[in-house]
Amino acid sequence: MGLGTALHKAAELGKVDVDNFLVNEGANKGVKDANGRTPIDCARMLNQWRVIEALGE
Repeated sequence: MGLGTALHKAAELGKVDVDNFLVNEGANKGVKDANGRTPIDCARMLNQWRVIEALGE
Protein backbone atom coordinates (compact mmCIF):
# COMPACT_ATOMS: atom_id res chain seq x y z
CA MET A 1 0.00 0.00 0.00
CA GLY A 2 1.02 3.60 -0.46
CA LEU A 3 2.10 5.82 2.36
CA GLY A 4 -1.04 7.23 3.90
CA THR A 5 -2.58 8.37 7.13
CA ALA A 6 -3.52 6.48 10.28
CA LEU A 7 -7.01 6.24 8.78
CA HIS A 8 -5.58 4.43 5.75
CA LYS A 9 -3.70 1.96 7.94
CA ALA A 10 -6.68 1.26 10.19
CA ALA A 11 -8.83 0.69 7.08
CA GLU A 12 -6.27 -1.74 5.65
CA LEU A 13 -6.19 -3.66 8.93
CA GLY A 14 -9.97 -3.75 9.36
CA LYS A 15 -9.91 -1.71 12.56
CA VAL A 16 -13.46 -0.32 12.51
CA ASP A 17 -13.19 1.08 16.03
CA VAL A 18 -10.02 2.99 15.19
CA ASP A 19 -11.49 4.31 11.94
CA ASN A 20 -14.61 5.49 13.77
CA PHE A 21 -12.49 7.19 16.42
CA LEU A 22 -10.31 8.96 13.86
CA VAL A 23 -13.28 10.19 11.85
CA ASN A 24 -15.02 11.41 15.02
CA GLU A 25 -11.84 13.33 15.84
CA GLY A 26 -11.89 15.03 12.44
CA ALA A 27 -9.91 12.76 10.12
CA ASN A 28 -10.65 13.40 6.45
CA LYS A 29 -12.17 10.29 4.82
CA GLY A 30 -11.35 11.71 1.38
CA VAL A 31 -7.61 12.13 1.88
CA LYS A 32 -5.46 10.20 -0.62
CA ASP A 33 -2.27 8.25 -0.02
CA ALA A 34 0.85 8.39 -2.22
CA ASN A 35 -0.88 6.09 -4.72
CA GLY A 36 -4.02 8.23 -4.92
CA ARG A 37 -6.18 5.91 -2.81
CA THR A 38 -8.64 6.95 -0.12
CA PRO A 39 -9.01 4.89 3.07
CA ILE A 40 -12.16 3.33 1.60
CA ASP A 41 -10.21 2.34 -1.53
CA CYS A 42 -7.63 0.61 0.68
CA ALA A 43 -10.36 -1.21 2.59
CA ARG A 44 -11.96 -2.35 -0.68
CA MET A 45 -8.66 -3.73 -1.97
CA LEU A 46 -8.42 -5.93 1.12
CA ASN A 47 -12.12 -6.82 1.42
CA GLN A 48 -12.54 -5.02 4.73
CA TRP A 49 -16.32 -4.81 4.35
CA ARG A 50 -17.01 -3.72 7.92
CA VAL A 51 -14.69 -0.74 7.45
CA ILE A 52 -16.29 0.18 4.12
CA GLU A 53 -19.71 0.10 5.77
CA ALA A 54 -18.50 2.14 8.76
CA LEU A 55 -16.90 4.80 6.57
CA GLY A 56 -20.12 5.30 4.70
CA GLU A 57 -19.98 3.34 1.46
